[in-house]
Amino acid sequence: MEFYGQITFRLFDEDHKLSIEELGSILRLPVSGPGTPPDTFSAIDFWRAIIGKSGYNPSSGKASGIHNPCFRYASKGLAYTLFGRGDSTGVAAMRELFFLHCMANNERVNAASFAANHLKQVGHATTGDISVGGLITQIADHFGYGQLLWEEVAVMGKTKIDMNTLINQQMIAIMPTHYSLVIQNVEVLALPAPGSISIANVANWLYTGLAPSVGDDAQFDQDFSGEEMEEDERPTTQGMPPPQDFNLHGEGSSFMSQDQWGWIQTEMGTLRTEQTRQGAELARQE
Repeated sequence: MEFYGQITFRLFDEDHKLSIEELGSILRLPVSGPGTPPDTFSAIDFWRAIIGKSGYNPSSGKASGIHNPCFRYASKGLAYTLFGRGDSTGVAAMRELFFLHCMANNERVNAASFAANHLKQVGHATTGDISVGGLITQIADHFGYGQLLWEEVAVMGKTKIDMNTLINQQMIAIMPTHYSLVIQNVEVLALPAPGSISIANVANWLYTGLAPSVGDDAQFDQDFSGEEMEEDERPTTQGMPPPQDFNLHGEGSSFMSQDQWGWIQTEMGTLRTEQTRQGAELARQE
């Protein structure tokens, strides 16, 4: 696969070309805005703003150190879908930080260009499983290979970013009456708490000194900006029950309307659908 303003590749033993605009149309990705992190974007400054530590290293900075759960979940979504790699080590790549930065600042980004560049990198990689099956399946279907896709043996994905995964990775903990956000193995915030997790408020990007509390009434007296743990290496626990008396509108939690919850569920459903597609690598690359 080559990428010089357009991508060229072989699919089912046939040569194909796509412009960035065509790729964006197929994958339903935006094609306006920066196609790479611009020089004006400081990954070091943004990294410090969301994990509270200096010295961002794109080869070792772990996404598990991100405090805000919206940023953290979005980072997982990017790593599992648009920038999927089978040998992912949980490192927060600069391109993923740039996407988070654009989300926080409501800025456009040429996601199609990023996708094309990532497909090129995956195509040239000599190690690691290919984990962009969802993208390739859509491209193959665009070129009329639908019937051939059905004849291929699907390789199911390994992980979904659902509640069980977040609990097993100790990002979320189940308490007797609520769910709790966990940072560095410490329960710091009862969920839901939209007033404390909205990335529209920069003060919510970093929970430096956040003590265990309920809902949005958090008190600050501890520091969780130390060394992060490997989320994917933590022990897993299956079949964990939900809180017995979980009340979305109870004392210590913030009110969220049914429309808001419906929107969140729709967004999560869309992400899960994309993850399912990524579970099958149905095309052959040469």
